[in-house]
Amino acid sequence: MIIAVIVLSILLIVSIIVAYKLLGKTIELEEANDDYDKMLSFIFGKITAGYEQIKSIDYKGYFEADDEVGIIFKELKSVITDLNKYVDEQ
Repeated sequence: MIIAVIVLSILLIVSIIVAYKLLGKTIELEEANDDYDKMLSFIFGKITAGYEQIKSIDYKGYFEADDEVGIIFKELKSVITDLNKYVDEQ
């Protein structure tokens, strides 16, 4: 009986230590996720601001209609749309 109590006590102590370490790792991952979300929001804001500046420069639509530059312009719009969908999901 005493051996069973000792074994169970050891298992309890090991379980508590493992749970404590896992809690620490979970907190670290949550902090990293928050940093990632902040970084993504910052990048999204910069891209959106750049897009708005391009739109204000190209108020007549010549820039967007150009073949070479228009492709980049449309890709930039696509990236902003994709980022916007991701940020809205969060």
